[in-house]
Amino acid sequence: MAEIIKLNVETQDFFEGLLDGSADIARKYVAMARKGDLAKTDKGGRSDGNPVTLADTEIQQYIYDRLYGNEAKGINPSRFKDAGFLGEEENEILRPKNPSGNYPQLRFVVDPLDGTKPFTIGHNHWTVCNFALQQSDAEGKEWKTVISGAYSPEKDIAVLADNERVIVRSYGWFGDHRYHPLTELRPTPVHSAESGPDGQPPQLKGKHLDLRLVSHDKAQAELWQDLQQKGFTVRNAGPIAATFLEFLAGKPGEFSIIAGKPGGEWDWRAAEHFLTQAGFKAELVTYKGMDAKGKDYPAFIAAGDPQVFEYLKRRLGQTLERQKGQSAGAGSAVRVA
Repeated sequence: MAEIIKLNVETQDFFEGLLDGSADIARKYVAMARKGDLAKTDKGGRSDGNPVTLADTEIQQYIYDRLYGNEAKGINPSRFKDAGFLGEEENEILRPKNPSGNYPQLRFVVDPLDGTKPFTIGHNHWTVCNFALQQSDAEGKEWKTVISGAYSPEKDIAVLADNERVIVRSYGWFGDHRYHPLTELRPTPVHSAESGPDGQPPQLKGKHLDLRLVSHDKAQAELWQDLQQKGFTVRNAGPIAATFLEFLAGKPGEFSIIAGKPGGEWDWRAAEHFLTQAGFKAELVTYKGMDAKGKDYPAFIAAGDPQVFEYLKRRLGQTLERQKGQSAGAGSAVRVA
C-alpha cells in the first residue's frame, strides 16, 4: 500500500471546503422545508422507502464535482481525481476505475445528507457530507478508511479524523471557527463502566449507560425493553453521525449506539472511523441468517467501553435468536460474521 494519507494543511483545507459547501446547499433547502414548501425539496423516494430530496442529490453532485472537476462550472479536478466514488444517491460505484483503466487505490464512500426524514420536517438531527476516504491494495480487495468527516450545520459541529487524531469545530464550544483536537473538549476516556458477570449488564458506577437505537425494528424493540429492565437508559436516536455529535456536545459518560440493517456502506463507514479514532469500539456486526426471512442481519454497534460493546453484541444476537423461535439453550448458536 502507498503511504497512508493524513490530515495536513492541504487535505484539511480541501475537506473543510467539502463540509462547508455541502452545508450551504443544505441550508437553502431546509429553509424551504421549514416553510412547508416540500414541493421544492422533494425528489421522490428510493426503493427502500427512504425519501430523497434535491438537497441529497445536489450535495452529492457538489462533492463529485469538487473531487473530479467540472469544466462547465469552472471547477478544476482535485488531487483525488483518480479515486473511486461510492455515493448513496446513485447506489453504485460511479467511478470503479480511474482514467488509466486500473482499479484505484483510493475511494470515497459518501452519504451526502444523513437524516433526510428529520431534514424534510425542519428538525436539526441531520448531517451533511458524511464521508470516508478509503485506501486499498492494488487489486482493490481490502479497503481501510484513512480520513473521515461529517458536519451538523444546525448544531454547529463538524468533525474530521485521520488515523492519528480527531479534530472538532464548533463556535459554541471554542469561541472561534478553527478545528481543535478532540482532547481539548473531552480529555477523559469516553467509557465509565465496568463489566459484570458474563451475560449480565456492566456495573453502572452510579450512572446509567446511555444506549441510542438509531433504527427501531422488532428485534430492537424487544432489546429496548429487556435492557431497560436491566438498568440501561435507552433512547431513540437519529442518524449515527448526528447522534455521535450530539454526544460530544453533552456531558462525559457512557454512550452506545445500535443501528440495525444499515442500507449501505455510506450509512456507517464514516462513523465507524471517527468513532474508533475517538476511542470507541465500533464495527458492523453481521448475524448470519438471523433476520425474519433467514437472511443476514447486519447491525452497526458502537460503545465507549469494549466490554459494553461485547455485551450489546451478545444481547442483540440473543434477541434475534429468540425471535426465530429457538428455545433457550437449544438450537444452533447465533453465528456472527
